[in-house]
Amino acid sequence: MDDLLQTITKVADSISQSIDDGTFVSEESAAGAKDGISLLSLKYHAMLSYIQNLALITTAHISRGIEGESGDVSAVRDAAVKGTIVDRVTLEKGVKGLESKLAYQIEKVIRAHSKAKQEEKGQAEAKESGAKGSDDENDSGSDSDEDVLNYRPNPKALAGGSDESKNADDSKSQSRAAAKYVAPKIAAVTPFGKDHSGKSARRMRNSTMEEFIRDSSDAPFAEPSIGSTIMDNGRGGERTEKDRRKQAEIQRYEEENYTRLPGLSKKQARKEARVRQRDAQTKTFFGEDWGLDRISSNNIEGATKRKKNTSVWDRAKKRRT
Repeated sequence: MDDLLQTITKVADSISQSIDDGTFVSEESAAGAKDGISLLSLKYHAMLSYIQNLALITTAHISRGIEGESGDVSAVRDAAVKGTIVDRVTLEKGVKGLESKLAYQIEKVIRAHSKAKQEEKGQAEAKESGAKGSDDENDSGSDSDEDVLNYRPNPKALAGGSDESKNADDSKSQSRAAAKYVAPKIAAVTPFGKDHSGKSARRMRNSTMEEFIRDSSDAPFAEPSIGSTIMDNGRGGERTEKDRRKQAEIQRYEEENYTRLPGLSKKQARKEARVRQRDAQTKTFFGEDWGLDRISSNNIEGATKRKKNTSVWDRAKKRRT
């Protein structure tokens, strides 16, 4: 046991001496360096110091178990613990961050060094193989001439193709024409979204038919407030769903574009009021729209009557007669 204790004590002394001599860099050695301490030197010194401090902590625990607690051992252990903390912070916070920032430059230097080594090796092998004298010079001259001629224009590319190439092209075109057409595989995609105002959206809708479909359906629907659809104090009938959609579209456009569309003039407003009142008298009866069942005789006559000739020549012949 005494021999083991002496061995541990000698090892601890040697480790502490090596730490004092090699791990910590003095100001003189740092000042003697041209550009200061390198990153690799700092990394290896910190790793060595960390390992030595761990060895000191282990030795202190062993000596405490054998001899008991003592002031010298506890002081060495505390100093070693502080040293491990400093080394760990240096490695994780300092060296690791610097390595990540300088990784590209380090790899670039390593690649350049390996490339230079390969070039030196190739030159050495070329020297060992021996110089061939004038033959090698002629070969190098011809190679340089060939390199220059590689970039000259090709006159054959400007001339028309030969008969063989034309025949080959004709055979290829005939084979493509005789082959069966295969449609390209393209995923089917609807050209427009749901909110697109296409032909189906612009299709004429009848208020009576829409009301019939809405009443026969069990799905819930929203209705305007009572009295909000009355126009011209009851003389212009009720505002239809088409009118409400148009008014909502105008309101949406004005709110999105922060503008106010020009309103109707007094003359246009009176004209539209007369049209509404006439339609209300002819198409509605007791609040119901009967426009679906009414067929104007004027429309029938206009659809069946042959159109008159209204050309200039026809009118001139009519005046002559």
